[in-house]
Amino acid sequence: MIHHVVAVLAAAAAVAAFPAEVWISPQGNNLSGNGSHASPWQSPQRALQFVADQRHGNGGKLPGPVTIRVLPGLYALDSTIEITAASSGDPGMPVTFQADDPGAPNVFSGAAVLSDVTANKDGTVTFSVPDSVPCPGGCRQLFRVTYDDGTWPLGRRNLSRSDTLTYSSITAKDMVVPSGQLSQYSPASLAQAEAVVYHSWTATITPVGAWDPSAHTLTFATDANPKCYDACENKYYVQNVLDPALLGPGEFFVATSPSGRTVTYRPYQGESVKPGDFAVANLSTVLATTGSGAGAVGHVVFNGITFAHSASHLSTCLESGGCNGQSDSDTEFAAVQLANASNVTLYNCTVEQTGLFGVWVQDGSSDVVMEWVFLRHLGAGAVRVGQSDVVSLPRRITLRDSTVSYTGEVLAAGPGVLIQPAADVTVTHNEFAHTRYTAVSAGWTWGYAPTQVSNVNISHNDMHDVFGGELSDGGCVYTLASSTAQWSTTTAAGTSTPGATAGGATTRTRGAASSPSPTTLPTRPRARGSTR
Repeated sequence: MIHHVVAVLAAAAAVAAFPAEVWISPQGNNLSGNGSHASPWQSPQRALQFVADQRHGNGGKLPGPVTIRVLPGLYALDSTIEITAASSGDPGMPVTFQADDPGAPNVFSGAAVLSDVTANKDGTVTFSVPDSVPCPGGCRQLFRVTYDDGTWPLGRRNLSRSDTLTYSSITAKDMVVPSGQLSQYSPASLAQAEAVVYHSWTATITPVGAWDPSAHTLTFATDANPKCYDACENKYYVQNVLDPALLGPGEFFVATSPSGRTVTYRPYQGESVKPGDFAVANLSTVLATTGSGAGAVGHVVFNGITFAHSASHLSTCLESGGCNGQSDSDTEFAAVQLANASNVTLYNCTVEQTGLFGVWVQDGSSDVVMEWVFLRHLGAGAVRVGQSDVVSLPRRITLRDSTVSYTGEVLAAGPGVLIQPAADVTVTHNEFAHTRYTAVSAGWTWGYAPTQVSNVNISHNDMHDVFGGELSDGGCVYTLASSTAQWSTTTAAGTSTPGATAGGATTRTRGAASSPSPTTLPTRPRARGSTR
């Protein structure tokens, strides 16, 4: 794990020659390194401290542009990368994180690597999670972060779960299932499980308090949401089942006891597991801007960087109703969170293997561009713009020439893009594929009253294999409520899963003034690697 050491260097910090270049490497050293290619620092935070030192040594102004060259490797961070006004750029003098080798993995990771591994006689392996790892979200995200012989893919492994089943009845306190259902599970195996219950356009996650096979009843540890919203179809499943015998290849469960936390995993056939091969998500957010008011963050560029392995931190929404907001809007974290930031660019970057949203452009941000970005394997949605309690609208936010795929891997209602109160948002020339819910959900609040959403352009996107059919209300583009000056062009949209309530509809509209207008199929963004 990369430990961020904040050194007080003001007295020794001389203003560097500009334009300035510094280097970081997972094998570098924050204390003995000097930021050169031959002696790089270890963490992105140390490089940002260099930027702040240069600004401080020049009367509060950045002397010139700074390029932070990121040498290849996995940067397993122990704290979020926070960019402040002091460590950001100025007009004409950006701070740029530049992959030194764009073709190599340059991964800013929120994962904690696991080194204590025990091989079990039943073919599973058990990882011990150190007490020093907070593991928000209960260590529910396990990732392979190294190859063995190149055969086994990197990325998320699957939390153990039942098949999707149908319950008989549900209340806020318990669920009754048909006789014989869940009979393979003992009360002990479901003692730390969660029930995932579908409700039309969303799903609820509720911890299981007890399982009584004789009464065919699951009792919830906290109140569940029993509403169907007209089309729930009584579907559910249970996850995190504590029974090694029921683990399939590539599946795991997490157990907590007085002696600590463990993760038990069944490898794929032939997959070797060594210390350091796997990691659990340890940070809710990998990168955050923390500007405010006059001290806004600005003029920052990321080129060729991967942001990965954020946690599925759900504690607040679990307590308030089970994390079932429209388009996963009741979640509080994203791998990349941009608040009070302007002129921020993500170019040729990847955001993947996240616990919740990939990128969230929040209150007070403007002129944010995401271009040639791969967003894939997202726990919730890929990109979120705005929030319901907005104070200063995000403005001029653009996602273009990018690929969004495999959303909703933790929470089923994760869309490709969610646009809440915001203005001048452009989503154009992107590919959307394998979104578990709607590809683009634009607008906010129910009904026909005026909203703060305005001037949204959704055009020339290739949408296919969207809306997986588990939910029963969604489509390619979903416009919600009345939005001033909003117009939406649905382009060459593919169909939803046959049998879904959306019925393959191009657009699903609730109180919106816009209507779909198909145009020609755009050229897809160039490939930068296969979707895993």
